Amino acid sequence: MRDDHLNKLADNNIIIYLSIGIFLVAAFLSFRFMPILENISNHSLILPNQDSWKLSPLSCNIINTVIILFGALLLQRMNSIFALIRSRSLFPLLFFLLLEGSNPSLTSTLNLGNLLSFILILSLFTLFSSYQKEQTQRHAFGLSLYIGFGTLLWSPFIYLIPIFWIGMYQMRSLTGKTFVATLLGLITVGWLILSAHWIFGITLYSENLFVPLSENHIYESQSPNYTQLFYIFPTIVLGIISVINNLYNNFNDKTRTRAYNGFINILLIVAIIAIIIHFNESNIYLPVLNTCIALQAAHLFTNTKNKPTIVLFYIILTLYFSLFLWNLLQG
Repeated sequence: MRDDHLNKLADNNIIIYLSIGIFLVAAFLSFRFMPILENISNHSLILPNQDSWKLSPLSCNIINTVIILFGALLLQRMNSIFALIRSRSLFPLLFFLLLEGSNPSLTSTLNLGNLLSFILILSLFTLFSSYQKEQTQRHAFGLSLYIGFGTLLWSPFIYLIPIFWIGMYQMRSLTGKTFVATLLGLITVGWLILSAHWIFGITLYSENLFVPLSENHIYESQSPNYTQLFYIFPTIVLGIISVINNLYNNFNDKTRTRAYNGFINILLIVAIIAIIIHFNESNIYLPVLNTCIALQAAHLFTNTKNKPTIVLFYIILTLYFSLFLWNLLQG
């Protein structure tokens, strides 16, 4: 097998249709044969508890599937248009749909983490748009709007703001004006939701903001979800491999690519730490981790040309397909 095998595969448009087709089949099988009932604390200001949602199981599954597909397509679009992303390939879409579709807990019902990952991708899109632009205040305001709306759905999402300040610094867009613009974006979200509450009578669940996050570590869990651990550990390992590879090849990349990789690496590590510390909420953080790993794994397998990398690529595909089939048989 030639060393450029993955490069040719990454440029083949059939990857898009094959990935989407297999994902849709996996999402249907998960909904039909492996329904997952989540027991996750509600930290949303605007959403009631999940058992109060007036949606049928089929509607939840369809909405969830559409969110994941739109996220994958936007992730692929982001990979193809920004100069600071070195890898021009279809692998971000492939890896994102592989990581999402193989895990029934992320596809069998409406998962809030998938919506948060979509909001994260929108925020990344806005951040990367600010690279080497003169007027970046509107980009800073826009990404803080996205994060603000994400915070309404899951209050700990607000902690991404300091992470994005680091990203803005790496993109050379962090100034006094852009810093203030991010704060104004958050204030605007708060003003809009309070106005909607006072004018239109929208119900707010302020008590959810004070529900503590679980402090149930993976290694301290008394009754861990072993099925979920089978997904979490290889996903974390893949993320660590991608980070190490990017750091090893850091000096071979252009400055703009190093800035991009550095920021995604930070997001990836933060998501891993959140999963380890708050294992009960791992289904919320996994889609965010999958987003980061899809980008970094694409960078790894597009730019590393040797046979061990090709073997690792097919081992990963086989592993996640096997995990899904094992879950299907268990169901």
